[in-house]
Amino acid sequence: MSARRPRVLVVQERMPHYRVPFFEQLRTRLAARDVELAVAHGRGHGTMAARGDEAELPWASVVDNRVLSARGHSLVWQPVLRLAADADLVIVEQASRMAVNYALLARQAAGGPRVAFWGHGANLQSDESFVRRWSESAKARYSRLPHWWFAYTEGSARRVEALGFPANRITVVQNAVDTSLIEAVEVERDPDRAIFVGGLYRDKRLDLLFAASDLVSAARPSFRLAVVGDGELRGYVAAAAARRPYVDFVGARFGKELALELKASAVMVLPGAVGLGVLDAFAAGLPVVTAEGHGHGPEMEYVEDGVNGFVTTATPADLASKIACAVEPDRASRLRAGCADVARRVTIDEMTERFVSGVHSSLGTRVLQHV
Repeated sequence: MSARRPRVLVVQERMPHYRVPFFEQLRTRLAARDVELAVAHGRGHGTMAARGDEAELPWASVVDNRVLSARGHSLVWQPVLRLAADADLVIVEQASRMAVNYALLARQAAGGPRVAFWGHGANLQSDESFVRRWSESAKARYSRLPHWWFAYTEGSARRVEALGFPANRITVVQNAVDTSLIEAVEVERDPDRAIFVGGLYRDKRLDLLFAASDLVSAARPSFRLAVVGDGELRGYVAAAAARRPYVDFVGARFGKELALELKASAVMVLPGAVGLGVLDAFAAGLPVVTAEGHGHGPEMEYVEDGVNGFVTTATPADLASKIACAVEPDRASRLRAGCADVARRVTIDEMTERFVSGVHSSLGTRVLQHV
């Protein structure tokens, strides 16, 4: 008999640009510990494709996602069963619409490759329809079935534990992105410039962004707002910007171009659906102003009211008031210190190390030999 390296397959619905540095680091660090990493992904469809944020991972396998859509909901089949057949661990997204997850879990129950979920622990978006509630109920049941869990944040881990999953089989990865380029860029900061960065879709509360910014602009004529992103509401944003001389609709930006936009600003305003963009903001020294409510991702946990930003009620007046507070010189200095603290602790290096540790723990004592 001859020993072989354990093989881990990560399956993603699509490959957003911010995940590429993570997978490159994960592959290198697992290889150093004699574990092989493979990645399979499809392409975004519908509103996901409209974001324009997908990238290439040269060594990944690209599969043809097959999507069945009805009444705003979708079921996605990814043909990865053959790729997963000789894996020791298959890591998939915790999403009830990903049909292959059920097949992989059935194969695990029959003695096949172990399955791990990677996700939020629950759907945090604002859709409260009957179909969504039924989907979440089903997800709660099947989320107890994998061998291991990679939870985005501590809050995600608590949600998974609440489903009845053992705490000793959960790895908190502390979801992060590579912010080294942002930290390295130097540009003069405009103390009156706010910035929004993200996908242009309903849960981002773009109407609230413009309503609050109108109030700030009326009280502070030097105020500027840059809107960076793309998506299905591009037309709405373009029209809203055209009516407002203080708004600069930049469109999608990545890499150094995005870093320059961030570093030139004084505050990030994200009224809805807070996600990984807060880490870009903190790396650039930008406090984050957001609003309470449904739809935020688990990264909302990184925002501390009064420490590295503000969390307001979902009203234009309250949001405008906190935007104005965030750019006051004395307050801004204290908030930037809070931003720097998160930027030091929540890094892609730390995330990768946690993921590597979780992979080794999840592989456990499985026999890794073949004739």
